[in-house]
Amino acid sequence: MLPVIVVHGGAGHIPRERSEKSMSGVCYAARAGYSLLQGGASSMDAVVEAVIQMENDPHFNAGESKSL
Repeated sequence: MLPVIVVHGGAGHIPRERSEKSMSGVCYAARAGYSLLQGGASSMDAVVEAVIQMENDPHFNAGESKSL
């Protein structure tokens, strides 16, 4: 069975001017996690890596702290 990793960049509307960079960020995060799976890492390690990549990408608000 081949490993699979699924990543999404949020549930809201992504404006056209941000869509290309958002898609690139999602693909990069998925590839980072998948690469670990291919190397024999655990699924937990792969998911953590994908989430870290999303949190570090300025095109997403993952991990961003917002004050109300």
